[in-house]
Amino acid sequence: MGTFTNFIKLHKPGETEKYNINVFNANAELIDSALARMEQENKSRDNLLDTLKTKATDLVDGLLSKEDHAKYEDANNKKHTHNNNPDSRS
Repeated sequence: MGTFTNFIKLHKPGETEKYNINVFNANAELIDSALARMEQENKSRDNLLDTLKTKATDLVDGLLSKEDHAKYEDANNKKHTHNNNPDSRS
């Protein structure tokens, strides 16, 4: 019967089980979905950061409110720094 991973519940076949392409394909779909969600979250954070940067430079004195500064710092700390898009890799 096998077991499942803790985080995204990938199927881990037992040592005595025969290879099943359907198990492999289901695991591949779970991994792809998890990566797609992560990429979307990163894009959302990047968009928020860009908006906050624009907002800061649009202000006459260039200062952020406490609330906006907190959002900026949170987004900046989580900013997506690498690209998981296989189409853009060399």
